[in-house]
Amino acid sequence: MPRPPARASTPPPDRTPVQLAARTLPIATGGRADPATLDAGYWFDSLRGRVRFDEAVEAARSQGHGVFIECSAHPVLVPGLEEAVAIGSLRRNEGGQARFLASLSEAWVRGVPLDWCAVFPGARRVDVPTYPFQRRRYWLDAVPPRTGTHDADGWLYRVAWQRLPDPAPGQGPGLGGTWLLLTPSGVIESDAMAAVADALKGAGADVTLAAPGEGVPPAPEIRGVLALLALADDGDPLPATAGLPRALAGVGVHAPLWVLTRAAVTTGAADAAPDPWQARLWGLGRVAALEHPERWGGLIDLPAGAPEQPTLERLCAALGGATGQGEDQLAVRGTALHTRRLRRAHPATGRHPWRPQGTALITGGTGALGAHVARWLAREGAAHLLLLSRSGERAQGAAQLAEELRALGAEVTIAACDAADRAALAAVIDAHPGITTVFHTAGVLDDGALGDLTPERFAAVARPKVDAATHLHELTAGLDLSAFVLFSSFAGVVGNVGQGNYTAANAFLDALPEAPPAPAPAPHPVRASATDESDEADEADELAEVDAMSVDDLVYLVLSEAGDDEAADEPEAADEPDAADGTTADGAARHDTDTAHHTGNRGERA
Repeated sequence: MPRPPARASTPPPDRTPVQLAARTLPIATGGRADPATLDAGYWFDSLRGRVRFDEAVEAARSQGHGVFIECSAHPVLVPGLEEAVAIGSLRRNEGGQARFLASLSEAWVRGVPLDWCAVFPGARRVDVPTYPFQRRRYWLDAVPPRTGTHDADGWLYRVAWQRLPDPAPGQGPGLGGTWLLLTPSGVIESDAMAAVADALKGAGADVTLAAPGEGVPPAPEIRGVLALLALADDGDPLPATAGLPRALAGVGVHAPLWVLTRAAVTTGAADAAPDPWQARLWGLGRVAALEHPERWGGLIDLPAGAPEQPTLERLCAALGGATGQGEDQLAVRGTALHTRRLRRAHPATGRHPWRPQGTALITGGTGALGAHVARWLAREGAAHLLLLSRSGERAQGAAQLAEELRALGAEVTIAACDAADRAALAAVIDAHPGITTVFHTAGVLDDGALGDLTPERFAAVARPKVDAATHLHELTAGLDLSAFVLFSSFAGVVGNVGQGNYTAANAFLDALPEAPPAPAPAPHPVRASATDESDEADEADELAEVDAMSVDDLVYLVLSEAGDDEAADEPEAADEPDAADGTTADGAARHDTDTAHHTGNRGERA
C-alpha cells in the first residue's frame, strides 16, 4: 500500500480546529516534529512502523513535563504511563461535558493547576461541608455509654413487630382485577386455601388457579400473584417458591408476587410459637426481594389454624394496598396488621457471668468457628469439650486443636459424628451423660440464584444446619442444660443475594428456639454476620476467616444473659418506641429476638 499524500483536512464550519504547539512530540517518531507534518502520512507511518511511545514520554519528561493528558474518545495510553500524572479526557459512552469536567476534576485533585474561572465564568469559591453530601443519615446511632458495658453490647439487635394503623374504610386501591393463586397442583387442596380464595372473591377479585411450572390459564391482565404453597397439608413449598419469580417471568406475568405463610413468625409473647418450617419461607422471601425487587410483593403471615373472617379481611386489605406504606413483611393477627422492624436492643441489666460446667458439646467442633468457641469455653473453665465433626480426629488441624485446648486445662474428646445423622448423634449423646451445654456451629454453603436452586441444593445446605439442629433440639430436650446456642447468620434476618437456601436454613434456626419440645432453658440463636460456618476445617472454599475476638464477644454477649429473665417483645403500636424487656410466663430466658451483628470483618459473608 503506497503512502498517502499529505493533504490538509478541513474542519466542519461549526468547529474550531485545535492548534498544536510547536513543541509537539509525536509518539510515532519519539522526537520533536513540526505540527504541519502530522497529516495522513504520519498516521500511515504509525500503523506500518514502530511506535516510539516510550521515547516520546521520556523526551517530554526530560523537558520538565510531569502531567500527561490523553485527548481521545477513550483512554488507551494512560494505563502505560507509570510514575506520572496521566489523565484521559473522555471515556467510551461518556463523551459529553459532564465527563470532560470530571476529567478536569481528576487533574485538579492530582495537583494540576487549572483556571476554573475559564471553565465557570463568574463563579466564586465557597466552603464545602466536611461531611459528604448525603441529605439523610443511614449510620446507626452509637449506644450511649453505660457503666459495666462490654464492647459487644453495641452489636445487639432484635426483631420487633409494629402494629400498623387500622385502614380507613375504602383506603387503598382495593383488590379488583384478576389475581393468580398458586397451589401445588393448581387446585384448592386445603380448607385454608379455600378460605383465602373465597375471601379474595368476596373483596372483588377474579381468582385464577395455577400450579408452579405450568402455563397460566387465559385471563385478563393479572394484577397480583398470591402463592398458597405453604397452606398445603403436605409437601415442601420451599423449592417451588424459590423458582416462582423466574417461572412467572417466563410466562409473561409481571404482577407483584406475594407469599402467604402460616405461623412463620411470632409477633409477641401473646402470639403462638412460630413454625420453623414455615419460617424458612421468610428467609427465602427476603432473598427474593433482593434478587427480584421489580416483581416482589411481599410476605404475609397468617396465624395458625383455620383463618377467621377478621383475619381474611385484613389479608385482603393488605393485598389491596391499604397499608399505603410499601410494607412487604406483614403479619395478620386478628383484626390487626403488624409490620416487621429491626431495632437496636440493649443488654439486660443485672447480668451475672455465665460459666461453663460439665461437658460442652460443639457441632462443627474442628471447623473454624467451632474451634474458636472451644477455645473460649476452655479459657472460661470448661471441664470437658466434646467436639463433633464428620471426620473426627482425621480432620485437618484436629490434633493441634486438641493439644491447644488441653493446655488450657480442658479434657477433650473429638468424635467422628455427622450431627445430621440422628442415630449417630443419639449414640454420642448417650455415651456422654454429663452434657450441660450445646453449641451448634456446623454449616455449609451452596450459593446460587433462586431460580437455580434445586431441591438437592436446598437439602445439602439444610442437612448440617436444619437437620442437625432439629436432632439436637429433640435429643437434648430431657437434659439439664445451662445453655443451648445455635449459630445462625444475619442473612437469615435481612437476606443475602445468592444465598436463598442458606438464608432459609438460618431462618429455621432463628425460629427453632420456641418450637416444642424445647430444651431447658430455651436455645439462644446467635445471628452473627461475622461468621461463615463449616463442619470441616479443610473445606477452605466454604470458609471465611473468623475473627477470634469477634466470636469471643458474641458468645459473651449471649451467655452473659443466660440466667437473666427477659421477655419477648409485645407488638408495638405505630407510635410506640421499642418494646420493653421483662419476663415470660414461665420465667425462662428468651433471646429469640436478639441479634448479635458484627460488622468489623469484611472478609466474610453478611
